[in-house]
Amino acid sequence: MRTKISLIDILITSILMASATTAFACSCAESPTVDKEFVTSKHVAILKAASYLETPKNSNSPADRVSGFNFVVQKVFKGSALKSGQQFPMISTGMCSFDFETRDLGREYLIYYFGDDRFEIVPMCTRSGAAEWRAADILYLENIRRVRGLTRISGFVGQGQVASLEGEESRTTPLAGHNVRITGHGRNIQVKTNKNGVYETYDLPPGNYRIEPERIAGFVPTNEIRTRTDSANVVLLANGHAEKDFHYDIDNAISGKLLSAGGKPLERVRLDLIPAHGKPAKYFVKTDYSEKDGTFKFERVPKGTYVIVGNRDNVITAEYPYPRFYASGTDDRAQAPEITIGPGDVLDGFVVRASRPVETILISGVLRFEDGSPVTTGTVRFVTGNGEVRLPGDAYAYPDKTGNFRLNVLKGQKGLIYGYVPLNTWVFRNCRDRVKAIQLETERAKLPFPQTPRRMIESASETSGVELQFPFTLCAEK
Repeated sequence: MRTKISLIDILITSILMASATTAFACSCAESPTVDKEFVTSKHVAILKAASYLETPKNSNSPADRVSGFNFVVQKVFKGSALKSGQQFPMISTGMCSFDFETRDLGREYLIYYFGDDRFEIVPMCTRSGAAEWRAADILYLENIRRVRGLTRISGFVGQGQVASLEGEESRTTPLAGHNVRITGHGRNIQVKTNKNGVYETYDLPPGNYRIEPERIAGFVPTNEIRTRTDSANVVLLANGHAEKDFHYDIDNAISGKLLSAGGKPLERVRLDLIPAHGKPAKYFVKTDYSEKDGTFKFERVPKGTYVIVGNRDNVITAEYPYPRFYASGTDDRAQAPEITIGPGDVLDGFVVRASRPVETILISGVLRFEDGSPVTTGTVRFVTGNGEVRLPGDAYAYPDKTGNFRLNVLKGQKGLIYGYVPLNTWVFRNCRDRVKAIQLETERAKLPFPQTPRRMIESASETSGVELQFPFTLCAEK
């Protein structure tokens, strides 16, 4: 089974790697290296969050957002408009910049300013950030007179811990004294990280280099998108810098097979790993969908004790008709077997039995244009409400090349069935004028797409021969 990394995994990793205060609201171009950022910035300084701009109201969480802080300049690396000891307020706009949280009081930041004023707004799309996460930048800036113009390979090495329980905090700990090997261009050198997890080496000849951090038992080095990265290649240009960070995630796995109540493998059923004791942390999600043979796998699981649960939220749909179940096959949490895992553990052979599914029935038919020609790029939808919000009883299906569709719905559901088709002018490029006219009619009817008339269906038993027809004809789909 291939490794599966969820969006939540990436979000958590982003929090670990960029600190909890660096929540980006949009996408910026890749940041230049520190030497280039220093050249293009007009002011570079370390500032300390000395006091809140507004006292947080009833804040019980260190991660609660605040509007900003009153900052005190600690050290100036470049620029004449800022002086050590100077005070001014600074807020986050929330646009391509990091946000401030209650726990940031007393924290120091390295800030790059492009202009001569507007110091009260966090600069957008720069290398600015909490000082502990810009330690490699600060190390260079503190020695810039001595090393400016020399080539530099540098980076950060840290070890992440993802919070699985409420009250815990995800964090990355800098790894001090960690060996990093750099090879290339006839060189083979080993450097150690400092107390802030930073490694660096200067004055290597331009060329291609391979960077390989020392292994840690039970952990795996990853890059910024949580992909395993045992080593990395960089290109060092003349008088330039190359940077590569490594973040060690826990390396372990829990795997097994999901079977139906009758013992058959189940495909595409969601399983979650949740803490056996206590509430899960806000952003902790470990999810996998079973493969065709029923196999599943959870990877990089924080040290702890867990249970496996299917349909965690107990939302029953035709696509997932299984009421919530634990590995025992019942909804009885007390019978769920507990799994304890730590770094390096590979636990296999777990058999999870699903609950008995709620009964579904099949609705089949055909989706056509007015002249009887099949619609192959449309969608058939069954809705139990008004269709504006998807409800558990709703279902979707896509017609085949002949316009025929097959749709499973929960037995006993009463709803409306209809078809709709996006009018893509490329798909229907041979009759674009007709498409535009229908689009105008659709807009007047305040519909997102042209629809067939809706039919009432009471899904008490299997229903076949349902004909859904658009009140217009288009050219052949391309």
